[in-house]
Amino acid sequence: MARIEAIVAGTGVIPSYGKPLLDEHDLRRLADQLTGSSVPMLIEHDLDQPVDVVVVRTEIRDGPEGDRQLFVEYEVPDEQAAAFEQAKGDVHRVQQVADRPGRR
Repeated sequence: MARIEAIVAGTGVIPSYGKPLLDEHDLRRLADQLTGSSVPMLIEHDLDQPVDVVVVRTEIRDGPEGDRQLFVEYEVPDEQAAAFEQAKGDVHRVQQVADRPGRR
């Protein structure tokens, strides 16, 4: 299994709404619900590319503009990890974290 990290939500302003839709309390609730869960995902929102991931860690961090962001680290089957890597720079801003010190 490969470990992938992604920003899944934040408290920043959504331009089309002109305001944030989530606050830090919402991020904490999401983090609590996601930790340890199996989550169905789609690679690049493609219904033909489903993958089940397991959320192994969540963390709320400071964002670049004073906002708060929910980072999720999840396990992806090795055979599907390359597709996530190809999606880098997309909405998910994924980054491989398997080789970071302290990771199993």
